[in-house]
Amino acid sequence: MPQLFPTASLSAMILATALALPGRAQAQEPDSRSETYGQWTVQCETTETAQQCWMAQQVRDDNGNRLVQLEVGILGDQPRMVLIAPFGLLLAEGAGLVIDGTPLQTLSVRTCLPAGCLFNAEPDAAFLGAFREGETLTIRLVAVEGSTPFNVELGLAGFAGAYDRLSALVAD
Repeated sequence: MPQLFPTASLSAMILATALALPGRAQAQEPDSRSETYGQWTVQCETTETAQQCWMAQQVRDDNGNRLVQLEVGILGDQPRMVLIAPFGLLLAEGAGLVIDGTPLQTLSVRTCLPAGCLFNAEPDAAFLGAFREGETLTIRLVAVEGSTPFNVELGLAGFAGAYDRLSALVAD
């Protein structure tokens, strides 16, 4: 039966797989799957003990550097979301989420790791509905230097299909 990992494990898995951090076990290569739904990718990895699945989208700058990465997973029947953001942020400001101009929620930082700072959410039905129906997610962050706010935009095309597929994989 596929499982999705708790948020702490989700963060570690995200960082180890999507960002290819050193130290990942190489003794046994897991089977993996990747499917694209609009601007979202559903990924699964299977090891001897479990299948872990999540959906993700990254935004990169003009030089190819990752600005943010948004991951969504499901633990039991509870959706989990992790935003990986860069260093150099005023963490007390959080990460403001705005969909199509309507403020949704401000996420608090959970921790910072070598690959970036992690902001977590446990989205409810209204939160997920806004993602399903929206076109653009704007993430508002504030840089420490000069307390300068800046926005990063993610497209929501394919979110509903990716989330439905993720839900089906977790239910199997």
